[in-house]
Amino acid sequence: MKHTQSRQTGIRILMLAVAAIMLASAAPCLGQSSPDHVPNQLIVTLQPGSNIATARQVASAHGMQVAKKLPLADTYLLEWDPSQGYDIHGKITELKGAGAVIAEPNAYCKFDAVPNDSLYGDLWGMEMINMPAAWDIEKGKDSVIVAVIDTAFYLRFDYDDGSSSFFMHPDIKDRLLPGYDFGNNDDDPSMPFPNQSCATHGLHVAGTIAATTDNNEGVAGVCWEGVKILPIKVIDDASIAPNGDCTFTITSAIEGLDYAMRNGAKVVNNSWGVIGGRSVEVDSLRAKIRELLDAGIIVVASAGNSGYSSDPSVGLPAAFDGVIAVSAVGPDEALAYYSSYGREVDIAAPGGDMSVGGEEGGIRSTTIWTVKDLDGEDVGVWGYLWWQGTSMASPHVAGAAALLLSLGVPAANVPYYLTSSAKPAGEGRPNDQFGWGILDVHAALQMAAEIKVVEPSGSGNVYTGLPFFTVKTKVIEKSSIKVYIGTNVDLDMDGIPDDRATPLINSTNIDNYYDDESRQLSFQLVEEDPNNLGQAITYPIQPQNPLIIPQALEAGPHRICIIGDIFGSTTGNQVKTIKVFSVVPKIIPAGISLMSVPYALANGDGNPLTEEDP
Repeated sequence: MKHTQSRQTGIRILMLAVAAIMLASAAPCLGQSSPDHVPNQLIVTLQPGSNIATARQVASAHGMQVAKKLPLADTYLLEWDPSQGYDIHGKITELKGAGAVIAEPNAYCKFDAVPNDSLYGDLWGMEMINMPAAWDIEKGKDSVIVAVIDTAFYLRFDYDDGSSSFFMHPDIKDRLLPGYDFGNNDDDPSMPFPNQSCATHGLHVAGTIAATTDNNEGVAGVCWEGVKILPIKVIDDASIAPNGDCTFTITSAIEGLDYAMRNGAKVVNNSWGVIGGRSVEVDSLRAKIRELLDAGIIVVASAGNSGYSSDPSVGLPAAFDGVIAVSAVGPDEALAYYSSYGREVDIAAPGGDMSVGGEEGGIRSTTIWTVKDLDGEDVGVWGYLWWQGTSMASPHVAGAAALLLSLGVPAANVPYYLTSSAKPAGEGRPNDQFGWGILDVHAALQMAAEIKVVEPSGSGNVYTGLPFFTVKTKVIEKSSIKVYIGTNVDLDMDGIPDDRATPLINSTNIDNYYDDESRQLSFQLVEEDPNNLGQAITYPIQPQNPLIIPQALEAGPHRICIIGDIFGSTTGNQVKTIKVFSVVPKIIPAGISLMSVPYALANGDGNPLTEEDP
């Protein structure tokens, strides 16, 4: 067998002395920081023909003043004294009710996360799939392992005395876990010198997924941090074909897939294909991949590089049901000339097209090779080369899947989020060339936005009028979160209890209850002391994250409504969740019960006993 996904390399070799290209330009202002807007300002567009006098009149009628006239027709910046309160949405409602065409917060902008890797400016693919905005949401967790089934990941030098040394690329070595070599049945996923032509395909793929990012060196991986690579070599050291192709067997592939499953991989990248395509009987490979899919592992594969041949159809394993098949696009977002295509394509990603952009139209990633030193000895050299192929497109998608898992998205939902959020390309969705479109990692992460009440759980019965709440959030702007708790009456159908027009939690106190690491909101209702307003009644048990309310909730149905803006949304998209819960009196069954009540013993004079009392 031969490796149908053979790499296509550029001709320029970069040595260690490559000149650093520092990225100094800023990315567009897409995301929002926390808080996401000036708390006491609104941008207001009045009816056509307004003037500054009209604006001042409108502002005054609503307890505001004109801060400035904006360079937009009939548009002004209004502000008010923060001591009046923070109800910005109430102000918006008032102004729109008074005829304002537009009334919106004066939102903050921020620069999207851009790594300082010296060659990041060459990674047009990262910009195409919207990684700077995506990194503002999730950079990766070390609990997620991506297995890369490929050639090799570093070089090995064998010496006459039987010893060996290993040469690894510094921009990826810290992300590599110990792996295995099923081509040679050992735990060394390297390629011995001089077979370096097959030593670096796996390394190039791994670099796109998880090259160390923001380290002032080289390139950036889709997974900025955390995510680990499980290197699985399937090529025999002695199996290099005369034309340089790196071939391996179905049995090695099956063993590699099984190793990934047994060693904690949550995503498996397959930048390879079966020779002969779909004309070959590979039911055993299909069965093993089905085992991985049934185990909840996400399997990603390159569609193939036969787009310019007489049979441009999607190869195997990409064409198997359940596998995310990835076609390749160049820097112009058109299907690369070599990319296979067909109805099995699920999504497209940057794979490079040097026929469009020259060498720099390829995908640049980690590579290694050898050169002769001054003494004529072979030494390892590391650098970064531009390659092209669907082999380069697949790891972009595998890395995106790892970020979704890092965010907490269930594995079963990951393929849907990836494809549904893709940027439309070609005619219709899906289509044979791009599937559902071109990968957009930021949009995929935004689809995971969620607010979920996890406590009270189940039916929502609580046996106290002062219950404890736990709310998990994903991709929600912290400062936008509002929590309402009241009776289960909602006649205007806005989700908010009708007796609770003002949120109990908003941007003014959210930091008291929100944990940034877990993205979790937790609080316990406590009753306000009527004799000391603003303070809680003292209870024997210390409440957790106390949230003061006027009085304990009465028995019966209540609702909690939580509203928040999707992080980084430029259109103000919101997520709203409602949970109905019931306060149920605790009933002690009839019969004999024991109850323990703490009390202080007193001596004869009525005072509590002390150590000095007899």
